[in-house]
Amino acid sequence: QQTSLKNYEDLRDAVPFGLAAYAAIPLGLSTAVGQPEQVPAEIVSGNYFELLGVQAALGRMFSFTATEDKVTDEHPDVVISDSLWKRRFGSRADVVDQTVHLNARPFRIVGVAPPGFVGLDLMRPVDVWVPSLNKAVLTGVHRFYFQNRSIGVLDVVVRTPPAVGPTKVHSMLQAEASRLVQTFPQDNKGLSFATRPFSQARTNPVQRDAWVRAGGLLAVVVGLV
Repeated sequence: QQTSLKNYEDLRDAVPFGLAAYAAIPLGLSTAVGQPEQVPAEIVSGNYFELLGVQAALGRMFSFTATEDKVTDEHPDVVISDSLWKRRFGSRADVVDQTVHLNARPFRIVGVAPPGFVGLDLMRPVDVWVPSLNKAVLTGVHRFYFQNRSIGVLDVVVRTPPAVGPTKVHSMLQAEASRLVQTFPQDNKGLSFATRPFSQARTNPVQRDAWVRAGGLLAVVVGLV
């Protein structure tokens, strides 16, 4: 299972290594030309692309500090996939800075992801990435889920520091889980964290070298509630 946005934010502020988070969500996309459509999207932490080492094929990838990532609806930026860029925008170079609407909210395209990067789950290719600080894009049950500490919505990626190692990281995360249980017992009853190597987190890990430029072990953290 997954962990909640509120738990992730507490983890991010407590541990001395990099964490990034992502959650799948369908969004309604409309542009100046063409019919509206529903696209597979991900709500991601502001440091998602930076931690993964993914660089833009066109424009730039958004990157926000932990402090900036707490300012709600302040940065309506969006990154689109290479596939969506070709299909919906005809591979036009002037797509950067164009405005699109996601769930009727205006967003500015800041970059196009490199070919082949479709997110971490190859069975669930993504066309649009939105920073998680943009709460206004969430509607209905998704808004409720993201506001609730007891509901797991996020997968979390850890960049394991070479000097620490995955075993120590796992122990530190378990310690944080215990602290979250003590601080929020009603929402986090039975909370613990399991980790697995990045090589086991995708259906085809061979392709990861095409877009992960920085070294180091990545692990997916799963919140067990």
